[in-house]
Amino acid sequence: MTIIPNTAPTRRPIDVIVVSPGDLTTGGPEALHQLVDSINRQGGSAAVLYWAPGDDWQVPELYAHYNVPVATMDEVRSARYVVLAEIHTYLRSKFKGPSVGIWWLSVDNFFERLPRARTPLGWRLLRPPGLGMHRYLARRRPKWYVGGADFHLTQSHYASKFLEASGMNSTFIGDYMNEFPKDDHHTKLGTVVTNGGRGHELRQRFEEVNPHVPVTPLIGLSKAEVARAMSEATVYIDFGHQPGRDRMPRESAIRDCVIFTHRAGAGANDIDMAIPAHYRFESNDDELRRIGNLVSEVLQDPEPALAAQSSYRQQILGERDAFDAAVADFFKL
Repeated sequence: MTIIPNTAPTRRPIDVIVVSPGDLTTGGPEALHQLVDSINRQGGSAAVLYWAPGDDWQVPELYAHYNVPVATMDEVRSARYVVLAEIHTYLRSKFKGPSVGIWWLSVDNFFERLPRARTPLGWRLLRPPGLGMHRYLARRRPKWYVGGADFHLTQSHYASKFLEASGMNSTFIGDYMNEFPKDDHHTKLGTVVTNGGRGHELRQRFEEVNPHVPVTPLIGLSKAEVARAMSEATVYIDFGHQPGRDRMPRESAIRDCVIFTHRAGAGANDIDMAIPAHYRFESNDDELRRIGNLVSEVLQDPEPALAAQSSYRQQILGERDAFDAAVADFFKL
C-alpha cells in the first residue's frame, strides 16, 4: 500500500492571542478584532479566541473584512502574549505560560462586569447598600484585582490616567474608526442627535431649559439608519459619561456634525476629544442653557464651529495609522 504524505499547509504558530466575547458585535469586540488584524497586516501572527471556548464561534460577518483567524485553547500554550479586555480580567488565571495583559477599552465597564464570584461571602454581607463589595473594593484598590497582569494597554487617555492614579503603568495604543465615506445624497437638515443609550436624565434637563432645541436620540436603529441620521444632522451632543474614546461622537464628527459633550469620562479631556473647551459642558442648568444657546448659533451657521473642530476630524482620520504604529512598536513587529 502506498502511503501518501499529508501535504496540507501547517498553520503558522500564533504569537498573540486576543480574547473576545463570541456573542457581541459592539465597539469593544470590533477593536479586539482590529488588534488581531493590525498585527497580521504588519507581518505578525495573531488570532482571536472567542470566549467561552468550545462553542462553535465563527468570525461575525461584520468583521469578515479583517484578517482574523480563530484560535483554540490548545494554541494558547505556544503563544507569547494573551490580550484580555478589561471585562475579562477575571480570566487571567486561566492562561498559563504566555505573557497576559489587559487592554482597557473602557474604565467603567471594568467595574460593571466584575464577577460576584470573586467576592468572599463575608464581604458580600458587609457591602454598602446598593453597591456590591467587589465594586466597592475595586474602586478603591483596582490594582488588587488586576495587579497580576503582565502589561496594560489603553484605548484612551482617560484609561491611561486611571491606571496611573492606581499605581499601574500602561501603553496607549488607541483604536480606530472604520472609514465612513461621506454620503453626498443626504442634505444637512439642521437636526440635533444624541446617543440614546446613555445620559437620559441630563438630556431631559437640557430639553427642559432649552425647549427651542429638540434632540433626537439615536437608539434602536440599524447601522445604516444611524449613519443616515448622522449624515443629515448638524449637531451631535453626548450627554453621557464616556467610558473610553467612544465611536458615536467620532462617527458623527467625520460626517460633519459639530460635537458637544458632557465633561465626564473620556469626554472631559482634549486628548481623547480634541475639541475646544467651550463645546464641553457641566451638568448644571446654567451650563445647559449656555450650550443650548451655542447650539442654536451653530444651527444657524455651522461653518465656524466645523472649522474650530477640524483638528478633531483630522485626528479621527489618522487613527488607523497611529494605531498600527503603536501596535507594531509594542509587539515588536
